[in-house]
Amino acid sequence: MMRRSILILIFLLTPFVAKARRAFEYQRPVWSLGMGGVYTPFPRTSDIPTTNAAYLSHVKTMNLEILNLVAGAPGLSSIQDIQALPPMTDISDFNSYLGTTIWTGLDGKVSFVAPHFGVSLYNNFYLKSYFTNPLVPEWYLDFINDYGITLAGSAFVGPDLSFGFAVKRINRWGGANVVGFDTINEYISSQDSAVILDQFQDKGLGYGMDISLLYKTDKSSSPILTFVWKDLGSTTFEKTSGSRAPPHIAENLIFGLGYEFDGPGVGAKAGFEYRNIRTTNMQIGQKLHMGTELSLALIDLRFGISQGYATYGLGLDLWLFNLDIAQYTVEEGFYPGQTPDQRLQIGLTLDLSVDADFKVIGQDGRKRKLKQRR
Repeated sequence: MMRRSILILIFLLTPFVAKARRAFEYQRPVWSLGMGGVYTPFPRTSDIPTTNAAYLSHVKTMNLEILNLVAGAPGLSSIQDIQALPPMTDISDFNSYLGTTIWTGLDGKVSFVAPHFGVSLYNNFYLKSYFTNPLVPEWYLDFINDYGITLAGSAFVGPDLSFGFAVKRINRWGGANVVGFDTINEYISSQDSAVILDQFQDKGLGYGMDISLLYKTDKSSSPILTFVWKDLGSTTFEKTSGSRAPPHIAENLIFGLGYEFDGPGVGAKAGFEYRNIRTTNMQIGQKLHMGTELSLALIDLRFGISQGYATYGLGLDLWLFNLDIAQYTVEEGFYPGQTPDQRLQIGLTLDLSVDADFKVIGQDGRKRKLKQRR
């Protein structure tokens, strides 16, 4: 049995060649982005179906996430640069936009989580845009809109060891496209967004699976170890309209370590993740993430390192509502430090948990005590 486990682990850690140099990751919670992007060792209850299904074995109550809205924009310094740009009213204004990347995202999700079972419905939007080629202007647009459902389950397979799985159905619209000079000129002249949207009609339907393994005791302060294999074998899409299928979601094998401490009047957690383990054409610096969180009365302070860049986060406990803010950096190039893209995200969630007597209690299925906030 031990030999078989070792062989399986070696297979999981063996890299393979992926097509993309950088794997874009979807559905990362805002709170995690502030602490280096670490999320698999200690997800919030409502995030479990889409982050680490093995945690469902540790859920003790029923949790309903009524509202989860996330808005993303360029980081604070990038926003200042964008605000300084002149309005693009003529093709002559094109050069002012060269070298400026504009990114935005909008996400929405509702979830229901109970012991050993969870379901999430979500709609994610992502847009990245920049201008290139000053001689013959081109407009690069990377647009993705996903809406789908994830069903997740879990079971204990040993003392303090649980296995989880999640199956998902995703409708995807979009992809990357380069808009030529004539289309750019037409859009500037007409200010009609349909001129651009006509370039993006590729839609598809895909099915994917995540599996996870979690070692965690019920002690309040103990180490956590987990493996999460997201989009096992990659999630591909079958074309439903347009000229081609939307881009696939590359698989992502994640190893996570975490530690949580609950004390009188204060809580703390620290975590580490090694992501995209089986992807060879990413430098190791792009795969490493680590972060910490300090929980006080009604506020969480977060700090981390993601792909070699510092991240910062703030969480406010507004009783049933939670407000999370994170500023972080994504590496768009081949190696850390080449093409950093600073981003800012703000999320608002409304969670309700009920105990066995159907009494509303604090989020994560626990009475709302200072040292027990997650």
